[in-house]
Amino acid sequence: MSRAAKDLKYANIRRAVYEETVKYAGNPSLKLTEINEHALQHHAKWPDIGREPPNGGWDWRSFMMGKYKKESARFELAIWHRDQLCGLSAGLPSGSKILLKIELIEGTTASPNPLKNNIVPLTLTCAELYGIAIGSEEVRITEPVSGLIGYYESFDYTYVAGNKRESDYLVKRIED
Repeated sequence: MSRAAKDLKYANIRRAVYEETVKYAGNPSLKLTEINEHALQHHAKWPDIGREPPNGGWDWRSFMMGKYKKESARFELAIWHRDQLCGLSAGLPSGSKILLKIELIEGTTASPNPLKNNIVPLTLTCAELYGIAIGSEEVRITEPVSGLIGYYESFDYTYVAGNKRESDYLVKRIED
């Protein structure tokens, strides 16, 4: 399969998952898209309150134009309330697609953020549906912020302490 065909295949899967997640959420003001140029322009307008990774403050343009753009099956999510960008999330599947790694989740610090408490739940729902669609068996949240581990566990993710080969992560088995 050509690169263009792969890109189209996974873009179509992402769009279908976005639609399913919006239906599940039941919020007519919710819109989910890929992290495209429009989303990156809106992200650039987010207030800078000095957040630094791993507590947000990522250079989304560099991520999306770098390693993520190279992977057709990437997970990417821009979360909108009407025309306001409220959150961004991104991750990559393993080579065999057995697991989907969520590497970045960030919500805007703009006030008000009408989806403030929904960025993580929407990301996880969307990631789990996407993982199922591409044949993954589990979703991992990589290198979680320590203060959020209990929060992620409330979504049935299990914390796994890192070792010399692998950093900390949370994991959830998914099934179709």
